[in-house]
Amino acid sequence: MNPIKPIINYFRSSKAELMKVTWPSRKETIRYSVLVLSVSLSVAIFFAVLDFGLGKVVDSALELKRQSNVVQAPANIETEEIPKAPDGFNFSEVTPIMEPVSEVTVMPAEGEEAPTENGFELPAE
Repeated sequence: MNPIKPIINYFRSSKAELMKVTWPSRKETIRYSVLVLSVSLSVAIFFAVLDFGLGKVVDSALELKRQSNVVQAPANIETEEIPKAPDGFNFSEVTPIMEPVSEVTVMPAEGEEAPTENGFELPAE
């Protein structure tokens, strides 16, 4: 069997089917394109307005909630001021210093025997 024959048959049948298609005229194509673009733009504007409006509603609801949770200090009570960092000092630049440990010395507690490793006493230093 020739392996090229099925490929040729496929292209022949595809061409025959494409000859049966009724293609729209240039005027219809332009009209449908304008229709699709206008509907897409209308839907985009609708969702943009809806998003903006719902965002404003949520923002105002959160603002009202925040205002109702704020407790005002009475005028006769003094509040403590939070100290500020000295000029030129940046907390984000401060990092803890960690140094590697080269050896660990285990000292026995009072009344305990010296530590052993695998049943052998550790060498004295």
